[in-house]
Amino acid sequence: MLKGATAFKRANGTVVASLTVKLNRDDWQMINAMVEGAYNAGLAAGSEQRAAEIREALGLEK
Repeated sequence: MLKGATAFKRANGTVVASLTVKLNRDDWQMINAMVEGAYNAGLAAGSEQRAAEIREALGLEK
């Protein structure tokens, strides 16, 4: 990765994407918010699906 690049990483440290452009603060915050929003949407969808599977396995929901 280039020196000075911004990297978006998973919790285990693997790089998901890197950004090698110079951005002003507003642009960086906008890109960061988009990445965070996509990540959180995926996390919420996965969590809701897993919770439904657990409820069904426990017989609490059909």
